Amino acid sequence: MTGTVGRSLSVQCRYEEKYRENAKYWCKNRCVWKIVETKAADREVRKDRVSIRDHRANLTFTVTLESLTKGDAGTYWCGIDTSWLSGHFRDPTLRVVVSVSPAKTTAPPVSTTVTPMSTITAKILTTPSQSSSTAPTTMGATHSASSQEEFPPSQGLG
Repeated sequence: MTGTVGRSLSVQCRYEEKYRENAKYWCKNRCVWKIVETKAADREVRKDRVSIRDHRANLTFTVTLESLTKGDAGTYWCGIDTSWLSGHFRDPTLRVVVSVSPAKTTAPPVSTTVTPMSTITAKILTTPSQSSSTAPTTMGATHSASSQEEFPPSQGLG
């Protein structure tokens, strides 16, 4: 999934009915620590520039990274805490690869005078590319990006 520097990126992770009441989390790399995590009773938790919201009626949870920086690029995991379930030795997780592209830039207009009364103006824009990830059958992911310019930039997410 690709986001743009300074904007937000939302990832929606699907889960099975049997995990409706479990805590949900978002972590980076090998999940040594969790960036943000709900507890069983929580519907939404925010930590710094990252929030997680559990939509139990839809069997999904959404993680939103705000004010993206280049340092936010990397491999993340949507996870479900199953430590208290017997027979579960590893939490169900979904791998999400996040890329962060530079913000769209607008070059200053280039003007060329053709005649004393005519001006031709061209604007050059750059656009980010999009990529996707694959998901196992027990969990799925979708994403969206939106402008979040009211948030100040800060350091990367681990």
